[in-house]
Amino acid sequence: MPSFEYFLVAESASIDQLSNRISLFHVLEEFKIPEFPFNIHKLVAVSSWNWEEGDDEVDFQSMVSVSVPGKEEPTIVTTNFQMDCERRRVLNYFFDLDLECPGELKFELLLNGESQAHHVVSVKEIDSAEL
Repeated sequence: MPSFEYFLVAESASIDQLSNRISLFHVLEEFKIPEFPFNIHKLVAVSSWNWEEGDDEVDFQSMVSVSVPGKEEPTIVTTNFQMDCERRRVLNYFFDLDLECPGELKFELLLNGESQAHHVVSVKEIDSAEL
């Protein structure tokens, strides 16, 4: 099974076609919102995996779950991948997350059903004095 390298959540990502470098824009740790309800149009959860002996031609499943404040069921996005190079990046996109209240967005990364990492984003309402 590939070894885990990193896991982050950002507003967007870009991969340079020539150099294969990834740029992450607006890595999320805290999200300040002017008023609720609020819709987050797009987020990307990025994970990186290192090839290990025996990973050739094996199908792996990356699953990212996000728990939204005030909602009972998490939103889950899955991506299947193979380790056909030394390091594999996996981008899991979330679209139209509706936030009804402040709290924490809790992201969990699983590989083939096994928890690998967590990322928590604080969701706060901006006080009108801060505007």
